[in-house]
Amino acid sequence: RRQRQMCIRDRLEAFLESKGRLLICAPCINKRNIDPSELVDGAVVVNAPTVIKEIGDAKQVICY
Repeated sequence: RRQRQMCIRDRLEAFLESKGRLLICAPCINKRNIDPSELVDGAVVVNAPTVIKEIGDAKQVICY
């Protein structure tokens, strides 16, 4: 399991290094009581309208 987590971290780092952006929906993390300080480096908390606009403008999107 630890090896898989490292693989995901490596993929995230590669994504961010290639100018990918990791946008986190503020209302979503607030609803789940997630403190922004708990997010991975490179994550950017944005408001819901920004998330919707970025999804509409993006060529590729991964949502979780």
